[in-house]
Amino acid sequence: MITDQQTNKLYLSALLKDKYPLFHRNLTQKLDSIGITVNYLNNTKDIWCRDYMPIQKEENWFVQFKFDPCYLKFKKYDGVRTKPNEVWKELKLNVIESNIVLDGGNVVKWYDKAIITDRILKDNPQMSVSALYFGIKHELGVNQLIVIPELKGDVTGHADGILRFTEHNHLVINDFSKIDAEYAKKLKLCLFNAGLTFIELPNEFEKAHNKMDDSGDYVNFLEMEDLVLIPAFNSEMDAVAELAYKEIFRDKKAVESIDCSEIAKEGGALNCITWNVKN
Repeated sequence: MITDQQTNKLYLSALLKDKYPLFHRNLTQKLDSIGITVNYLNNTKDIWCRDYMPIQKEENWFVQFKFDPCYLKFKKYDGVRTKPNEVWKELKLNVIESNIVLDGGNVVKWYDKAIITDRILKDNPQMSVSALYFGIKHELGVNQLIVIPELKGDVTGHADGILRFTEHNHLVINDFSKIDAEYAKKLKLCLFNAGLTFIELPNEFEKAHNKMDDSGDYVNFLEMEDLVLIPAFNSEMDAVAELAYKEIFRDKKAVESIDCSEIAKEGGALNCITWNVKN
């Protein structure tokens, strides 16, 4: 599977510039200064393109999971539920479509493995657990699938705000001990049992205004071939997080940050609003 660190082409939903013009301007100026060109996805109905866009399996092959999560089932969300094939058909991609319901934000990937939360069980009640896990492994082309518990109260049940790979068998994870010590223990046990090691990062989840607010989540970063762009939230903790990432990626790639306070209040950060691929 293609990993984030291999990617060199970046897309944003075309809606971002209209809905969040100031953030969009700051983001594109930051990326331009680093030498990254921004491309746009048309026919989207919300800015969270990570979730409904296909996952790059090989350089010229993608897998599109069914975008029909339980949190968007109600009719009132019809206007914000993107139809993925109406977006990627303009890009002329080679896409294999799967019947398994799985958001892109719930796939944290490495070459030979992927991590998802157990939200996948609620989204696919018609499938047995064994068939579901086998199907996901097959569709992604990975040898190992690690299933972690979803964070209580997280509407989306995604993994990308919980942890991310930094190298083979090594992760950064959020320190959940302040908001849910029992969850923190369960998460770490899952990772230990899977043979993974990790560094816990500080966060400020306790400052979130509601269950959708992603403020204080420094794990929801954008990684590309030569860049790690981390979210900032106009907090003293921003400098602590940036220093931690500069140590983790020392001598490997540039680490930059950008204020994501505006979009975080709507439920996501940098990984959520981007779709990056290897071109």
